[in-house]
Amino acid sequence: MTECHPKNMQLQDLNPFSSLRKVSGLLTIIETFLFLHIGFGSHNLEAIFRREGYFENEIQKNLNETIKLANSNISQASYDALVNQKLAEKYIPFYSLPTITSAISKVCVSIFLDNYGFWFARSFTIFFSFLGIILVFFTNVNNPYMMYISFPLLYGSNIGSFFSNIFITNLFPSVQGFFYMILRFSAIFENWVYTIAGF
Repeated sequence: MTECHPKNMQLQDLNPFSSLRKVSGLLTIIETFLFLHIGFGSHNLEAIFRREGYFENEIQKNLNETIKLANSNISQASYDALVNQKLAEKYIPFYSLPTITSAISKVCVSIFLDNYGFWFARSFTIFFSFLGIILVFFTNVNNPYMMYISFPLLYGSNIGSFFSNIFITNLFPSVQGFFYMILRFSAIFENWVYTIAGF
């Protein structure tokens, strides 16, 4: 029986840029830049939601009824300020829920990695990312509350996928820090995407 000794290993086994590792690294980068960043930029979506009028009809309707019942008159500036205040209150959960789902996702991925392996953890995050994308299609002005489910689910699952992708850096021990830096660059890339989408 041949011992597993560095002298018995082939050069390509020690080479972090062997063909299989190249493919794994390339696919990880492509996935990170073309898919995982979609959820990372959810904090930039408020401007888009406000422009499209999410919650405005509901808030204005409730505010008009309150003013009518109180039999009071307010200036347009005060009215607009109240609408903006109510809108801000609507978006508070939109910022807190993704943080919660991402924390839960990372805990689940950690448990799955230790007990069931990499691909089970990956399947878990990809399934819920796909579910989040499906729910995004049902998020619109007429159904604004769906954004409390769709985007946090997408964000949390993508954070879990990115967390699992970090372990791919172990395939490149000599350039592990550089490879991780490339993956983290997606956090900058996604802001460009949402900035362009905001125009």
